[in-house]
Amino acid sequence: MTLGERIRELREEKRFTQSELAKEANVDFTYISKLENNKIVKGRGPGSEVIKRISKALFNSISYEPLYEELMLLAEKIPETYEKAILDNKEVFLRSYQKDTRSLFNLIKHTIDRKKGN
Repeated sequence: MTLGERIRELREEKRFTQSELAKEANVDFTYISKLENNKIVKGRGPGSEVIKRISKALFNSISYEPLYEELMLLAEKIPETYEKAILDNKEVFLRSYQKDTRSLFNLIKHTIDRKKGN
C-alpha cells in the first residue's frame, strides 16, 4: 500500500472530503489530491510536520502516534521515535554495521519492535 492509498482509505473511513482533510491538516486540498493519487515526485513527498498534521486530522486524538509512524514509513521517512531509539543506541548500531548490514537491519528492527512494545 502506498502513502496516498492509506491516506485515502483513512479519509474515506472518516467520511472526510479532500477539502475537509486539507483544512484540518492545514494544507491545500490539491496537495491531498496529489498525495492520494501518487502524483508527488519521489523524494519531494510530505515532510514529517505535514504527515503529523494529517495523522492528527485523521485520528483526531492525542494518541495519533501509531498512525503517524505508519504514514512516515509509507512515505519512506524515519519517524523521530525510531531515530531517537537508534541514536540512543548508536554505539551498538555502529558495531553491528561494521560486521554486516544484515546484522544492522536486524538490530534496527529489534530496537523498533522493542520501542513499539513500550
